[in-house]
Amino acid sequence: MGGWFRCLQMLVRKKIFFLGVILALQMVGGLLVCGLEGWPFVKGIYWAFQTTFTIGYGDCALTGANSRVFAALYALLSVGALGGAFAGISGAKKEAEAEKHFRKLMRQELDPAMIARLDRDGDGVDRAEFVLGMLVAMDCVSERECAALLDRFDKLDADGSGRLDSEDLRGLANAYTGPGRLS
Repeated sequence: MGGWFRCLQMLVRKKIFFLGVILALQMVGGLLVCGLEGWPFVKGIYWAFQTTFTIGYGDCALTGANSRVFAALYALLSVGALGGAFAGISGAKKEAEAEKHFRKLMRQELDPAMIARLDRDGDGVDRAEFVLGMLVAMDCVSERECAALLDRFDKLDADGSGRLDSEDLRGLANAYTGPGRLS
């Protein structure tokens, strides 16, 4: 029960946080417009929700110049915050799914055929092949991204030893031609 329950707790906490931010923004906006327009609290909150969710029935027209300036700023802030909250909730859901996938992979029995598929060079699975294979299995990176990184390593490994040693680093320093560029 532990792993999936922790993922669920994390997701719920993040959703509650983002919903709390939106509710707090509604309360602050509603109270401020109540003060500016002299409206009752409920009407101010109603206006804030209409504005944030871009409903705009038009039944709560602002009359003061200060109220209109506030409304323009509030609309930008609240709609942006709402978008951020939705993105945060979506991100929390993706994090929980990734954590669930990781835990499933860690519990999975590794059979010889799966291990053999991780062997890139035919001499058994080394640590790097195992880690890269597991990252691909967890959808953290793609096969193409791994291949590109391995190719880049091979270009840096001038002596072909499989390690970037001091000689390789000296060669790298000599080949350096500018920020982030290699000749």
